[in-house]
Amino acid sequence: MEILSVSLKNFKSHSDRHFTFQPGTNAISGENGAGKTSILEAIAWALFNHRGGYKIEDLIRNGAASAQVSVAFVSNRDQRTYEVSRCTRTGYTIYDPQLSEKLDYTRIEEDVMPWLRQQFGVSAGTDLADLFANTIGVPQGMFTADFLKSDRERKKTFDTILKVDEYRKAHDELLALSKYSEATVKELDAEIARHDEALAELDSLLEKRQVQHHAIEQAQTDLQRSQTERDALHAEQTQLSTVAVELQQLETQLERLTATLQVNANGIDRLNAELRQVEQAVAICTAHRDAYNTFREAEDTYKLLQQQSRVEQGLQQQKRQHEKLLSDRQTQLAALTVQLDQLSEAKTAIEHLEPLVQQQQQLEQAQQALTQQLQTCLSWQQALKVQEKQLGQLRSRQQQIAQEIHRIQALEVSVQRIPILEQQQQRYQQQLSRIAAAAEFETELRHLLGQVQTQGDRYGQQVTTVSATLRELQQSVPLWSQVLDAALATMQNGVDWQQSLQTLLQGILADLAEQTSASKLEQQLHAAQTELHRARQHQAE
Repeated sequence: MEILSVSLKNFKSHSDRHFTFQPGTNAISGENGAGKTSILEAIAWALFNHRGGYKIEDLIRNGAASAQVSVAFVSNRDQRTYEVSRCTRTGYTIYDPQLSEKLDYTRIEEDVMPWLRQQFGVSAGTDLADLFANTIGVPQGMFTADFLKSDRERKKTFDTILKVDEYRKAHDELLALSKYSEATVKELDAEIARHDEALAELDSLLEKRQVQHHAIEQAQTDLQRSQTERDALHAEQTQLSTVAVELQQLETQLERLTATLQVNANGIDRLNAELRQVEQAVAICTAHRDAYNTFREAEDTYKLLQQQSRVEQGLQQQKRQHEKLLSDRQTQLAALTVQLDQLSEAKTAIEHLEPLVQQQQQLEQAQQALTQQLQTCLSWQQALKVQEKQLGQLRSRQQQIAQEIHRIQALEVSVQRIPILEQQQQRYQQQLSRIAAAAEFETELRHLLGQVQTQGDRYGQQVTTVSATLRELQQSVPLWSQVLDAALATMQNGVDWQQSLQTLLQGILADLAEQTSASKLEQQLHAAQTELHRARQHQAE
């Protein structure tokens, strides 16, 4: 976890201040009482819920109603930046700048503290206030106080820091894992034996499989034959469906024809009735035929005379119209004679000019086509020059972009190492901050290892002497054989436990040897910080 900035508003002696930190180690200097310790106390109160021996009222600047602290940091969990704000009046506010939204965490113990543990990368049950008080924010003059405590109190503190209990737990878990592996091996051996027994019946199973294979082939043949019959029946069913449709159409047509026939029968009846009426009329006409003929002759004579009179009147009217039309035609003939002479002269001139007009029209069309072609060529030429210029610019830009892409792609390997370098930087800083405690602890462990080795050698010699005595006693008193065997096994277990303890302490000392070289750790930290700074520049680029 890396703290980027701290903002204080009415917090203790600070009215409104903002502090920005750089990657790595930052030093805060100033006169006594200037508020240097208040910055660390503000971080403790906002991120670790630790305010030491102060009350809430002690954190508020004199004359102010409330105090507020805002801390921006990079999370160990997802390498993202978050901003945590805590106010004495409104409580916690957690803001995600990348998403530009507030997180729904307001309750301290139920929401905020579990979320902060996840971002810091510590175990779920860690008390952040104790972690800050005992490890991170050690007060002035108290850094070496733990070394002045008694062995039991010092052991309690440094066992927690160096995770000795976790080493013991890992050792116990490895023993359980060994037992689990042995049990698993036995289960696998039993399963292999079962598979061997099953393989003994492989030949009979293969013969049964061959028989079943023939049966399956026969069933597949029957299935294919059944499918063929089913296809034939399906075709017949389709044909019958077609016939049924045609039959239904014929029945519909029959019903329609029956209705038509009924209509025609009704029409025939109506015509028969009309025929009877006509026959009656004919009989009446036959009885009065002579008188009717005389009337018709007189009527025809009258109509003929009227028609002749109308024809005579029409002929008189046509005569008058023809005389008038003849006069108009004579006038028009004179005008047309004059126009005909003019048209003859114009025709002669047109016949003389017609070839020249056609030639002129062809030349004008050719000139228009050439003008259009010239304009098209000029526009093409201008567009070609513009495109050639753009193509040159694009090729130059393409080369620059290709070089830039190649250079940036080469930075990817460095950017991918940022999480690893940050973890290395944090680990080196933690090791440097704990180097004095680790050196003291290493000295005590070496002293303890020496005592364990001395006691182990003495205990081994005693076990050897007692074992020889017990074996002699076992030969002389056979009835005590089982009891003496148990005693010998118990003593041997004690020797084995003594050796495993020595091996464990030697491993811890080997691990601490890398943590007690200050110059080496500072060189490694400086190299990691330099490479991390370069990688972050590459990442920004």
